[in-house]
Amino acid sequence: MIIVVILTALSIITLTLTVERGWTWGQILTRQPSLVRGFLATYPQSRRQAIAQLSPSIATFPAARVLLNAAQLERPHPDTLDRALAVAIAAETSELKRFETWWATVIMTAPLLGLLGTVTGLMTSFSGLKWTDLEQAGDPAIVSEGLGIALESTALGLAIALVALMIAQICRTLARRQQIQLHIYSLHLARLYRRHYWNLGIAALLQPQVQINDF
Repeated sequence: MIIVVILTALSIITLTLTVERGWTWGQILTRQPSLVRGFLATYPQSRRQAIAQLSPSIATFPAARVLLNAAQLERPHPDTLDRALAVAIAAETSELKRFETWWATVIMTAPLLGLLGTVTGLMTSFSGLKWTDLEQAGDPAIVSEGLGIALESTALGLAIALVALMIAQICRTLARRQQIQLHIYSLHLARLYRRHYWNLGIAALLQPQVQINDF
């Protein structure tokens, strides 16, 4: 019975984290692309306006944190900008893989707990048999209770592990795709910075009449 309670608790926690991850990824996949497109469209005209436009989303979207981490630098060298983007993406990797340790733990633990429940259930069933008197089969209630616990814990443990495995695989796939997307956003920002700020800044040094975009 204790094993079933533990497995039930694992299933409740897993379901709660699944809902949290589902809501988070839903927000990222549906709202983040339009926000980033708006930021990249505004950035060549006004860096400050683009930062102000994206700042309210910094707590929700990984792309906002990555882009703002680099965009807030004051006239960095392009190599410095690239390093800042790379560091920000690396920092987001752990957040994108949030709860991955939990999924791995559940995948490994749930079947073992189910197996433990099977063993204890069979032990309960055997305890209900009267081995000293071959003419009596023993207490059917005890035997059926032990077999019920054995089958229930095994099925529950395998079901929880299977669900956790599928969720972990989906989260890993989404995290990998998001990392690729962050690199693409970073390349766009670096290209825009070189074209609209860094190159014009060099041109302004050579030709003072060249007007530099708002930085």
